[in-house]
Amino acid sequence: MALMRDEAEQIGPIAGDGVFLRPPQMSDYEDWARLRAESRAFLTPWEPTWPADDLTRAAFKRRLRRYHQDIRDEIALPLFVFRQEDGLMVGACNLSSIRRGVLQSASLGYWIGRRHARRGYTRAAVRAAAAFAFERLGLHRIEAACIPTNEPSRRLLESLGFRLEGYARNYLKIDGAWRDHLLFAILREDSMREPDAGRAHESALEADLAEAVGSGLLTPHYQPIRACAAGGGAVLGFEALARWSHPARGLLAAGSFLRVAERGGLAAALADRMIEGAAAQLAQWRARGAPEHLYVGVNVSSGDLSGRVIAEAVEKARGRFALPKGALRLEVTETEAMRDPEAALDALNAAKEAGASLALDDFGTGHSSLARIAEFPFDAVKTDAAFTAGLPRPGAGEAVLRAVAGLAKELGLETVAEGVESEAAARRLCQLGFDAVQGHAIGMPADAGEAERILGLKPAAN
Repeated sequence: MALMRDEAEQIGPIAGDGVFLRPPQMSDYEDWARLRAESRAFLTPWEPTWPADDLTRAAFKRRLRRYHQDIRDEIALPLFVFRQEDGLMVGACNLSSIRRGVLQSASLGYWIGRRHARRGYTRAAVRAAAAFAFERLGLHRIEAACIPTNEPSRRLLESLGFRLEGYARNYLKIDGAWRDHLLFAILREDSMREPDAGRAHESALEADLAEAVGSGLLTPHYQPIRACAAGGGAVLGFEALARWSHPARGLLAAGSFLRVAERGGLAAALADRMIEGAAAQLAQWRARGAPEHLYVGVNVSSGDLSGRVIAEAVEKARGRFALPKGALRLEVTETEAMRDPEAALDALNAAKEAGASLALDDFGTGHSSLARIAEFPFDAVKTDAAFTAGLPRPGAGEAVLRAVAGLAKELGLETVAEGVESEAAARRLCQLGFDAVQGHAIGMPADAGEAERILGLKPAAN
C-alpha cells in the first residue's frame, strides 16, 4: 500500500521562496531519519519527548498511517519541507487541529534540521503553508505557540505578521516537562502571503517607527536579574527591553521592529532613546533609595558598534542624571560583537571609558570562544537561553553551562544565566557556579511601576 499517495497527488507540491512542501511518503524515511538523528540535540529542547523507537522504519510507517487518517478526516495537514534547487529535505511544517464551522482555524508547527537553520527555509515554509491554508483550505485564522525563551521562533512569527495574543502556563509538555508558551495568531486579512505585501507592511511600520522614536513613544520594560542566593537573591539590576505601544497593532516587543529600525537607519536613535530612558528611570529609583549596586542594561546592535556613537550616548546620559560608572550596562550579543570585531572593540572600549559596564549577551550562539572574548572589555557574560531549556534535568546543556561558568570565573567575568523558567532551574544554575539568573521564573518584563514594587520602593511623592 502506497501510503499518502492519493493525498500527495491531490494536494501537489506547495511552492515557496526557495522551498517546496508536500505530504510525507514512505520513500522519505531514510532522509527524514537521518535529518532528525543529526539534529536531535538541536531539536530536543523545543519538542515533546521522542519515543525510544521514534527513528525506526516501523515507527515511521505508523506515523504515515496516522498522517493518512488525519488528512482523510481533514483535521491535519503534515508537510515535509524540501529545498527547491536539489529536493533536499530540510524540515517540516504542519497544520494541525484544523477546525471548521464557525472557527475556520488551524494550529501551525514547524521544525528545521540543525545544518539548515538560519537560512530562510523556515520562514519560506511558514509563509507557503499559511498561504495554502488561507487560499486553498479557506481558513480564517492560524495559531502558533512557542516557548518564551525560543527567541528565533518568536522573531520569525512576529516578522511574518503573527501577533502575540497571550501567555499560557504549562501549555504543552516539551522534553518531558510542562512548559509555558507564548500564543500567537495571524488572520487571513493580515497580508502575510505575498513578499510585496510584507514589504508594504514593513514600510508602513518603518514610517510609524520613525515617528514613535522621534516622539518618545517607545518605552522600556524592565526584567529583573537576581543574584544567586538561598531563598532568592537580591535584585542586581534590570534589563531594559524596548516596547512600542502601537496605536493599531498594540504593544509590540522589540523583535517586531528591530529589523525595521536597522533597515531604516533608526537603530542608533532607538538605542539613544533607550539609554536616556533607562538612565532617567534609574536616577529616579536611586533618589528614592534603590541600592547603590543597581544597574540597568540596554541592548545595542552591530549598527551601534562603530565610532563613538554609543559612548557619547552613555556619557551624555551619565552627565545629565549623575549616574556612577557601571550603572548603565550595555548588552551586545556574541554574533553582533564578532560581525566586525575590530570596530566593535573600538566602540566598546570607548563606551567603557565613558562609564558603561559591558555584558556579552546570548553567549554560545555564535562561533567565538571565551578566550577570544577575553580580548574585549566585558564585565559579564550572559549565556543563551537555549542552554537552560530543560533544567534541572542533566544534559549536554548543563555541561556547557558548567564550563562557561568556570572559565568566566577564571577571567573575572560575572555570569548571568538567561531563560530561567523554574525555581528548580535557578537553584541548579547557582549550583553550577553562576552569579545571577534571569528569566520568567525570576520576573517577567514589566513597566517601571512593577519594577519599583520588586525593589520595594515607596511611591513617588506627588
